[in-house]
Amino acid sequence: MIASRVWPAQEYTRVTFETARPVRHQFFEIPDPPRLVLDLEGVDLDAELKSIVSKVREDDPYISRCGWR
Repeated sequence: MIASRVWPAQEYTRVTFETARPVRHQFFEIPDPPRLVLDLEGVDLDAELKSIVSKVREDDPYISRCGWR
């Protein structure tokens, strides 16, 4: 992963990931607790991806930091 960004707005929060190559991915919902899962195939959990947590504001109404490690 080259870069990750979080842009909070009034009606949504946008999360972007920048990579040097195309990444196969899939996303799905898990109901309990409700959350969206983004599965990035072949991507290591490097320092850049781990840093995304610190980019989410604690008062963001669209992304909850609860339970993130």
